[in-house]
Amino acid sequence: MQISSKAGAVLKEPADFLSDGSFALYGTWTVSNGTSANVFTRQTVTRTLVGSEYKWTYSPLRYWQKSGVYHFRAIYPISANTSSAISNGTTIVAEYSMMTEDYDLMVANSEPRDMTTNDHSVVPLNFRHALAAVSFVFQKGTRGASVGYHLDSFELNHLVSVGTLVFSSTAQNASLDNQWWTAEQLRPASLYHWDRANPGEIPVPVSYNSFGSTVSGTTWPEWHCVLPQAISTYEDEKPSVTFSTTIKTGGTYSEPAFTTILLPETYKENNVTKPVVWEAGKKYVYYIQIQPGGATIDVEILPWDEFKVSTGDLNF
Repeated sequence: MQISSKAGAVLKEPADFLSDGSFALYGTWTVSNGTSANVFTRQTVTRTLVGSEYKWTYSPLRYWQKSGVYHFRAIYPISANTSSAISNGTTIVAEYSMMTEDYDLMVANSEPRDMTTNDHSVVPLNFRHALAAVSFVFQKGTRGASVGYHLDSFELNHLVSVGTLVFSSTAQNASLDNQWWTAEQLRPASLYHWDRANPGEIPVPVSYNSFGSTVSGTTWPEWHCVLPQAISTYEDEKPSVTFSTTIKTGGTYSEPAFTTILLPETYKENNVTKPVVWEAGKKYVYYIQIQPGGATIDVEILPWDEFKVSTGDLNF
């Protein structure tokens, strides 16, 4: 199937992360008087087959100093929009625009390494997702189970779309949400828009689990990597999804019918109503049910794996 705009983001599984085989490393060495020097600036670290095993390597090699404190940070992918001029081992600054970008952005940092302890052990890096991920799946409602709905177009509306990540926390589990600076006023009316290439390519099934599986070559269900943000903070132009459907009767398709649904502002957890806030490192699946007279939408919140990179040969 051909879609008129770019496909959704590829969410990284551990095997995918390893097969991509690279990330960018920043490192800073600081001495007791406060003087510092950058030892790595967007250094490419690559997973390389050495003998019979894979190792993370870089070139040229660096060697530990006998004093001072080292800080290391890393970002994935290497193509991320990072400001190398101001990024270093204590702070990484990265720009992200949902209007032009849609990828799984991950960051990692090490604990400060004080060389007075004579610690020359490997540097562990725990990569965390800096964005949230959203996906939309469709099914027919019971009242419209016999109707031949086909998805025709899709887009997200009025979401905060531009932000700057100032990744400076020293703790391994510090919230990444609080390290995003977002442009609240930049909430475009259309994001991730696509139109089907031919009528009938994306039939809406009677089961969510079947959505996308009945069409050879379909890219659905798609994920999109989005900025952390609250969904329920706006009085007007609220975050929503707009889609259109056609109905096939015999061999003829109807004209597209457009539907706009507000994204749910709350969800239930253990019978407690809570606000929907897109958090970094979580996945949000939206279930849209189409039937005569309208559509409904619900959200499910899921965890998202972190990636512990074994840096056994990443010695400095």
